[in-house]
Amino acid sequence: MSRSTTNRRRARFTIDNDTGVMVANLTHGAYSFEAPNHEFSLSFDEFGDDDYLTYGQLRTLKRQLENFELLIIEVTSDDVSLYDVIQGLHLTKQYNDYLKYVEDLADTEFDVIDYLAVESLEEFIEESTADEFKEALSSRIKDPLIETSVSLYRQGELNDRFKIIDIQNTRPKGEAEDFWRDIDASLE
Repeated sequence: MSRSTTNRRRARFTIDNDTGVMVANLTHGAYSFEAPNHEFSLSFDEFGDDDYLTYGQLRTLKRQLENFELLIIEVTSDDVSLYDVIQGLHLTKQYNDYLKYVEDLADTEFDVIDYLAVESLEEFIEESTADEFKEALSSRIKDPLIETSVSLYRQGELNDRFKIIDIQNTRPKGEAEDFWRDIDASLE
């Protein structure tokens, strides 16, 4: 009997805590974090700002990575891949959604990714169909999609009525009707 030649993922292995990892700010505004033990601090001024951290430092930011406040965009080691770091932090499901919708890649293609571009999120919002966008709003990347969409709306770059309605429908009852009016009022 022959062996299957399907693409198998690498088994999980121990990642050195000193492995360099680049993260980027996915919030639309300033972001700062100070580690509970005051070992390091992280500060970004705007969307897309990036900084290098070690894998050990990154482990203290797991909640921010799960919520996509921060995005792991690159690993500086030749021995450790982006997928290895994400798998080591148990973020595979979140990043599979990111790859599926934003990067338009299947989760089986994760092994070949070396770098994730922050701008891809904005491009997805602007270029996706209404159906793709609606489907992505029900995934794990809902929060950064909404935040980035609101930012694009404020800049006059989001004019798709269907996407605007889909975002409005994600709001709790009682807030949905006033969501965009409140944003418009904040621009005045």
